[in-house]
Amino acid sequence: MKTTVAVFALTLALSFGRLAAQVPIDIVSPNDTTASRFVDALKQAVLGSSSFLLTTSGPRLRVTPVVGGSISITCGEHHDEVRGVALFMTDSAGNKQVVYTSVFEVGKEKETANRQLLRFYESATRMGIRGRAR
Repeated sequence: MKTTVAVFALTLALSFGRLAAQVPIDIVSPNDTTASRFVDALKQAVLGSSSFLLTTSGPRLRVTPVVGGSISITCGEHHDEVRGVALFMTDSAGNKQVVYTSVFEVGKEKETANRQLLRFYESATRMGIRGRAR
């Protein structure tokens, strides 16, 4: 029982240490009005997360979203418009790169942006971008 409690306490301490650090991230807004709503939603998702720190200097994960054209889907009375998005992620030096693609429903940018946070964290980890203490 003592060993279990000690292991649990150590795991909790390590987890808290990871959570206390924020991964620095920069979201680059392309000069594209189609992408502006999605970029704003990404920035709001990052600002609302305790895992990230929005910054434009120092070592950081740089994210550049590129939003593609739209496709309309009509099924009976239900009508949806979807867009494709590519998330180009690099370290601040531009040495390492990752690209993710996704599709989102127009009008639901916020929900899609919140689902991207795990991808941001995984990419930063792969690139060796460390979190900063709060």
